[in-house]
Amino acid sequence: MTLLVIGAICPGLSGGHYMYISMRLWAAVSSFFLLLVSTEVVCQVLGYKEQVLAIPDPLTGFRLAPSQDVFTRRGEVFVNRWSMRSPDFPYSKRPGERRILVLGDSVPMAGGVAQLEIATEILAKQLSATVGNISTGGWAPGNILAYVREYGWFEADTVVLVFNSEDVDAVMTYPPKFGPAVYQTRPISAGLAMFRTEVLGRIHNRFLYVAPAKTGAGAKDIAELIDMAVNSVPNVIVAFHPTKIENETGDRAPPSISNAAAKVGATFLQLHYGSNAYKDRIHLNAVGQRELADQIGDTISMPPALKSLSLGLVRQPR
Repeated sequence: MTLLVIGAICPGLSGGHYMYISMRLWAAVSSFFLLLVSTEVVCQVLGYKEQVLAIPDPLTGFRLAPSQDVFTRRGEVFVNRWSMRSPDFPYSKRPGERRILVLGDSVPMAGGVAQLEIATEILAKQLSATVGNISTGGWAPGNILAYVREYGWFEADTVVLVFNSEDVDAVMTYPPKFGPAVYQTRPISAGLAMFRTEVLGRIHNRFLYVAPAKTGAGAKDIAELIDMAVNSVPNVIVAFHPTKIENETGDRAPPSISNAAAKVGATFLQLHYGSNAYKDRIHLNAVGQRELADQIGDTISMPPALKSLSLGLVRQPR
């Protein structure tokens, strides 16, 4: 068959040339196939076929698929029955249990950081508390608000709401507005998953990401979420997470975030990180996640008299 195809394309070739071209063609096809197989095997060994899944949800827009225990290329990730990136726990507290909720988007979700290195896991050990991580990459304040309306506050003693400057303009997100690195089903190929995550994901984040239009659409959801938390939970901390550039220039939180906290008496925390805390324009690496945990932990442990004076103070990383 190969010789017939070559003969049709190049009718003037001799029999020896036919055989030579045929052998080179088969060698090229075999090498390409071997490359694909090798890439697939390597990517499977590296864990690219294991991905944390998200599911569409008519109430919250979308959330992490519940009850996952996934061994990804960067370590184990577990998601409990409540779609939190946390160990499982019942809705009601046990006697004497200390419970903290951290709510946000991809920053506390910490994709690409191993489970034991994310801020909420570190915080749980530091404070000997149950810490629920209610976050999903791509969530806007409206998604968080919808989650809380549906599930409540899990009898928490402390709630930490983590916002960034883009949240002020963000509207509630629904599928299919997932980035290329978010999966709804297990990938059929580890090699394709690597390409989608590492290549398309980086292209999307670096060149195709468009910040929300400056409409202030998310400010109303932020204010409502803070107000709801203050009326439901004894201790509420509103933490402003700066982008890498904002961290370097010392930009403060938008007034729509800090003023909303001050209006209802929530503790305001202006986060600040060291020079090696970021892995991209907004997300934290393992070093940054530890700094986030330290700053939240210090604020939770602060005496109430100091918390009332905390508005506008910048918490430095240890």
